[in-house]
Order: sequence, then C-alpha cells, then structure tokens
Amino acid sequence: MFLVVGCGGYVLEGRAVSGDYSSVELVGPDDPRLDLPGLGGVAIELIRDPESLGKRVVGRSNSQGNGSVRLSVGDFGVGFLEEDWDIRVLNRGAECAVARLSLPFDPTSRRLLVIVRKGDGRERNSLGIEAERLLQQEERQVPRDSVIFR
Repeated sequence: MFLVVGCGGYVLEGRAVSGDYSSVELVGPDDPRLDLPGLGGVAIELIRDPESLGKRVVGRSNSQGNGSVRLSVGDFGVGFLEEDWDIRVLNRGAECAVARLSLPFDPTSRRLLVIVRKGDGRERNSLGIEAERLLQQEERQVPRDSVIFR
C-alpha cells in the first residue's frame, strides 16, 4: 500500500514589523518581536537553489495590513531535504533584505520574522538600474567614483 501526500502543505507563518534595521529570519513562536506593530504590503519571496543557475522563486506572499505573513510552498522536499534557501524581502518594489537559511522540518516550530527599517525599500530610479546593468556586463568597467554611485 502507498500513501499519497498532497503538495502545498508546507506553510511558513510570521510577521512583518518595523525596526531599526532590515532583516529576515526564522525565530521561535514565542519571540517578543512577533508582537510588535505589523507592517502591511511587504513582499516576501522564497528562492530555491539560490547558488545554482536553476534558482527559482517557489513561493510569494505579501504581508497583510496587520503585518501577518503566510508563505505557502508546494515544491517537493521542502523542509525535509537538506538544502539552503533564500528568503528575499521587497518593500515598495525594492529589495531590502535577503537571508540564506535552511527550512525547518516542522514549519509550525518556527516563525518568519521580517523587519523593515523605515526608509528601506525606496523605489530604484532609472540611473540605479542602469548602473546595475553596466556592472553586470563584464566588458564594461564603471569607475567607482562615477556619479551613478553617488
């Protein structure tokens, strides 16, 4: 006899809050920071195989108005395969925190704590996007004292 287990059963829950620095981490369910006033509209992405060419976003969520976060993942092996994951936090469209971590076997044993510093997550302007594009091209060298870094 075989037991068939449905996908999509892995759910990380947590909270997005304001703080003195931006970060994302897994904490115990009794962490007092989970009781801080919530921050709505923060986007969270879970990235599988972050070091490989095949890396991909396997889960997305936005914090609710009260700051609560519920990140559901349907990929095979989440939580019981030994691997690293990236959790990326975006506020108003701009990245403000990334953490590389292992997901717990039992997702109810840990909570996702997202802290966003006031002012982090400003929209990137076209000059910043162009600077990133130039830096990614190996044949181009952008002087570090260039105006695009000021």
